[in-house]
Amino acid sequence: MKNAAIYAASRKILTVSAIRKIPEVTDVCCDAFLVKNATQFQIALSDVTFSLNIMPKKTLSKHRGEFQGFVKSIHEKTPIVDMLNIMIYIGNFNQAYGLVSEIEFDFESPLWLVLVKLAKIIDGVIFVSETLLDSHEQVLFGSLSASDCSRFSNKINK
Repeated sequence: MKNAAIYAASRKILTVSAIRKIPEVTDVCCDAFLVKNATQFQIALSDVTFSLNIMPKKTLSKHRGEFQGFVKSIHEKTPIVDMLNIMIYIGNFNQAYGLVSEIEFDFESPLWLVLVKLAKIIDGVIFVSETLLDSHEQVLFGSLSASDCSRFSNKINK
């Protein structure tokens, strides 16, 4: 994988100081000093630096609707348990972060571990490989199965 997204409906936000508290992070910077509202974080780990792009609020409303449409199309092919609650939750997203990595990562990589910890900071969910996972790595819906995720969840400091 090279891409993933974090969504949240909470009022908590990612900050440079919160990201720095993640042990695997060696450096983090944000463009908030260069522009009025931050548009991205650059996060460095020991072996990779990745961008975490912040979706502008004016774009988020349209994106929520498109994401709900995507979920409906998945539901038509494979019924999603708890569909109504998932749709309500998506409708309440008030922040979205898109991860872009130069290198591939998998569910055992330090980058994945950091992604999960970032989601925990804001009580968010992760969208990757057409699958929505909560910040405890439980599959809410999608192509990944619980067994795909259970093999690495013991590595996360809860």
